Amino acid sequence: MKTVTKILKTVIVIFILVLTSCSAEDGIDGVDGLNGEPGIAGVDGQDGADGEDGQDGEDGNPNIQTFTFDMSTESGERAQFSSTAFTIDFIKNNAVLWYVDASGVTYQAPGIGPFGEFQIRTFIQPGFTGLIFHNFDGSSYSISEGRFSELRVIFIDITTGSSKFNSKDAILEELKNNGVDSSNYEETLAYLIKTQ
Repeated sequence: MKTVTKILKTVIVIFILVLTSCSAEDGIDGVDGLNGEPGIAGVDGQDGADGEDGQDGEDGNPNIQTFTFDMSTESGERAQFSSTAFTIDFIKNNAVLWYVDASGVTYQAPGIGPFGEFQIRTFIQPGFTGLIFHNFDGSSYSISEGRFSELRVIFIDITTGSSKFNSKDAILEELKNNGVDSSNYEETLAYLIKTQ
C-alpha cells in the first residue's frame, strides 16, 4: 500500500508540474485581406450662370429737395410744419414751390383753393413753412379737418447749376416756355430733376 500511495503522490506531482509548466500562447495572426477597389468619383456639379446686371438708375439730383407734410388733421386759419432743414442759408439759397393736395387734386400755392372758395398764401422762416388761408376780401378763412391731405414743397437750389434756375420767377418762366404746367406737382418735379 505504501508503494501505491507513493506512486499516486508522484503522479499527482508530475501532473501539477505539467499543468504549471504549460502556458497559453496566442495563435499566429491571420493575413489581412486585400483592400477593395475605390469607387468611381461622382460628377462635379455645374456652377449656375451669372445673372444679368441690372440697369443703372438715374443719378439723383442734389439741386432739388422735396418735403411732404401730412395735412389730414389740420384745421383752422393756418397750417404750420417744422423741419430743421429750413435754416436761414437753406431758405436764402433755394427757390420754393408749394403744392397742396385735396381729394386727389393738387393746387399750387400761393393760389386759389378748391372750388375757388378761398386763397392760399405761403410762408417760410427758419425751422418752419406752411399755409395761411384767406377769404378774397383779405379776412381769415378756416379750413375743416381733412380738407387737405398733404403739403408738398419743392426746394430748387439757385446757387448752383444752370443760370436759368437763379430765381423762382426764372424757374416758372422756364417751365412755361417748355410747356410744363407749373401747377402740376409731378410734371414740375420731373422736369426740374431732368434739367438740373
